[in-house]
Amino acid sequence: MRIGVLHNAYRFRGGEDRVVEAETELLRNSGHHVSKMIVDNRDTFASLGPTLASMSRTAGGWNRNAGANIASWARCERLDLVHVHNIFPMITPAGPAALASLRVPVVMTLHNFRLICAGGTLTRNGEPCRECIGGSSWRGVVRGCYRGSHLQSASWQLAHLRARSGGVWSDGVSCFIAPSPHVRDAHVESGFDPSRIVVRPHFTDVDGVPPRNRDGALVVGRIERGKGVVDLVRVWPASAPTLTVIGTGPAEVDARAVAGGNVRFTGHLGREEVVREMAGAGVLISASTLPETFGLTPVEAAACWLPSVAFASGGIANVIEDCVTGRLVAAGNTAELVDTAIHVLSSPRLQARMGEAARARYEMLYSPTAGLESLERIYRSVLTPTIEGAA
Repeated sequence: MRIGVLHNAYRFRGGEDRVVEAETELLRNSGHHVSKMIVDNRDTFASLGPTLASMSRTAGGWNRNAGANIASWARCERLDLVHVHNIFPMITPAGPAALASLRVPVVMTLHNFRLICAGGTLTRNGEPCRECIGGSSWRGVVRGCYRGSHLQSASWQLAHLRARSGGVWSDGVSCFIAPSPHVRDAHVESGFDPSRIVVRPHFTDVDGVPPRNRDGALVVGRIERGKGVVDLVRVWPASAPTLTVIGTGPAEVDARAVAGGNVRFTGHLGREEVVREMAGAGVLISASTLPETFGLTPVEAAACWLPSVAFASGGIANVIEDCVTGRLVAAGNTAELVDTAIHVLSSPRLQARMGEAARARYEMLYSPTAGLESLERIYRSVLTPTIEGAA
């Protein structure tokens, strides 16, 4: 297949960029022709000149220049289909619309909630928010939910309205990919056609390390409001095994200030170092209280035979099977989260049983082999009508 990958890369690299890179490498290694068109925010907002130019092109929520460039790229590369990832702020819905006008099938991954929420996270002020689901998305403009800016939120709203009225989401995209049922359900509730949304979890190419001398709990991720790390370290008992926190973020100072002596902070670690830490830990804790779209860190832990404990909310709850690959507790109950993690740590047999189940689930659903098979299956499903029509 001749596959296009379209993505507006973030100024600060995150999980979505990692998924785009991993899927591109996976497809190329399996013999597909892959052409990438990446609009990079690091270049777009590098200085005042490019920033002002980009703002003028996207002020109405529709970047015609980007649409024209994308159409030219698709024709030049003779693409069979294009896999669209992030389109904000520079590509805008003009990108998928341009591809639809050429009758190039479009597959789009719903990495976040940007198509139904100006902030893209279904949160406001660090707390879950569902006000715009099934309601008026103008609330996001009034509150300046897009990057804290009323102007940029208004631009998002114009893009949102034009895409809906122009049928970009209903007709222009052949298939949406949701990384979890949680993401699918939120979009369906907002009016998206359920028959056009396929649940396909992200895969990870983490080279899992078998367990060795497991001891202590592990937290991996940004330390920021809503991620629950500050509350977790505050109530972590002094008598409990060591809790290791990997990552940095704006709330790190607060977390260090309330942590006990058996809480260890490593700062940012490279991927291989994180895997080594996972191999030596007894349980992974996901303390986020936000409606996460997926649980990539628990999946990476599963590749290392490491069970996870998390709140039963968001996409993370779709990744962990309670009492099988880990434990789920009532959302927001940090005390129960801690007690459950300590219980897992106190039983090596329970750790081993859930770790083996987590590894088996990884191989079945989240490994590169599973990721390639599911991705190719989706591509074939959108290409089949085109092939039959041409015949």
